[in-house]
Amino acid sequence: MVISTKLTITVSSVATTANLVVESIDQFGNTITGYFIVIFDASGNQLATGYTPYTYAGIIGTTYQVQAQSYGTYTFTDWFGGTNGNDIITLPSAGMTIIAVYNNTAAPKTGLIVPLYIYPPWNTLIAVKQSYPKVPVIAVINPNSGPGPAQDPNYVTGINAMRAAGIIVVGYVNTQYGANTEAFVESQINSYHSWYTLDGIFFDNMSTSTSTATYYTDLNTYAKGLGYTTTVGNPGTMEPTSMLGIFTVEILYENAGLPSSISAGEAFIAYNVSTLPSLTPYATASYIYITDGAGGNETGAYQSLPSYLTQEMAALSNI
Repeated sequence: MVISTKLTITVSSVATTANLVVESIDQFGNTITGYFIVIFDASGNQLATGYTPYTYAGIIGTTYQVQAQSYGTYTFTDWFGGTNGNDIITLPSAGMTIIAVYNNTAAPKTGLIVPLYIYPPWNTLIAVKQSYPKVPVIAVINPNSGPGPAQDPNYVTGINAMRAAGIIVVGYVNTQYGANTEAFVESQINSYHSWYTLDGIFFDNMSTSTSTATYYTDLNTYAKGLGYTTTVGNPGTMEPTSMLGIFTVEILYENAGLPSSISAGEAFIAYNVSTLPSLTPYATASYIYITDGAGGNETGAYQSLPSYLTQEMAALSNI
C-alpha cells in the first residue's frame, strides 16, 4: 500500500536548471536511504523516479510535485518543516533540499538522550550504540557551556565517530530562560555550524513562560534553517500546553530520582538513581536518561556515563 503526499514546488530563477534534492529521515531524525520518490509536473504527469537521496535537475520556472512512498515498516508521514499536505516552495537558483519524514513502526519508541559533557573520545557510548543499533540515541556535546572559543579537533573526530555509529549529535547552548538574546544564541549556533557536523541543537535552561514562546520558536526556526533536523528544548519541568511542540524533543523532567509519572512523548533525565529500574513504565516516553551519577550539572552527573549504561540500552531495546 502506498501512503504518500505531494509536495508542490515552484522553480523560479533566471538560470536554466536547478537541482532538487530529496532526502529522507525517520521519526528520530536519523538519515535513512533507499525510499522511492516520484517527480510529477503540475498536471500530474510522471517525469522521473528514484530513491533517496535523489537529485532531479529541474527546469527553472516549472512547478513540480514530489511524491514519497512508504515501504515495509516505514510509513511516510510528512515533509520536514512543512505539512503532510501540499506545499508550494520556490526553489532558488542554487537549488534546494527537501526531506521526507518516515515513521518506522518497528523501531523502539523510546530512545536514550545523553548529556555527554565528557571530553572525547566517546568510545564507550559508541560501542553500546553499536551493540543496540535500533535504540535511538541523542548525544548532547558541550565543549564549554556552548561551542567554546574555537574548533577542537578532538571534538571533530569524536562527533564524526558517533554519527558514523548512528548517534544523533546535538550541540549545547544556554538560553538562560530567555535572558540570553536571540542574537547571542544564534551566534553560538553559527559557531557549531562552522566548526562541527552536527544533527541539531540542545537549548538548555528553557523558560516555561508563555511570553518567551516567540523567542524559542524563532531559535528553532533559525536552527532548522541551517539544516539541523533535531532540536531539543530543556525546561526540565512541565510547561504550558501552548509551549509544547516548539522543539523536536522536549525534556519535561530533569531532577534527582525518577519522575512520578510521564506523558506520552515526554523526554526526561533522572540522576542519582542508584539502581536501574524497570523501564516498562516509560515505554511511551520519546527519550530518557537514567544515571547513578549525582549532581545534575557539568561537574556532577554528566561528567560520567551510568555504570549500568549497557543494561539501560538493553532494556530500551526490549520495550
